[in-house]
Amino acid sequence: MGRDAAKAAGNPYFEARLEAAKRINEQFSSREGASALIGVSADSLAKYESNVCKTVPPESVWAMATGYGAPELLNWYCSTQCPIGRQTVCPVAPKSLEQVTLGLIHLLAGVDDMQMALINITYDGVIGADEMAGMD
Repeated sequence: MGRDAAKAAGNPYFEARLEAAKRINEQFSSREGASALIGVSADSLAKYESNVCKTVPPESVWAMATGYGAPELLNWYCSTQCPIGRQTVCPVAPKSLEQVTLGLIHLLAGVDDMQMALINITYDGVIGADEMAGMD
């Protein structure tokens, strides 16, 4: 796999398969093994991973994303490869659990203050100048 790996380095399908070999099943470390598990021919995987095939069928992307436990492949495909998706789907970079948790804490930090301000406005039915200033 040495020469093939050099050609495929950086390819999202290749990287997802190798990651699946570490996380899910060592059989994913070879295209033949992956082929048996996901139902996409080893020859097709070789073409997808080495960028020989410029148009990967959506059903193959679905099979790889599902089998490899890599939903990010779907986003990558839709936002970069699909002609419709390129115009409508935003790419999303995968984040670690720690990054997601800290982001959520950051977003929720100001919710209590905003909630109380909205309760005060709703309670008396009037938005005072001091309340309006607090909405900035």
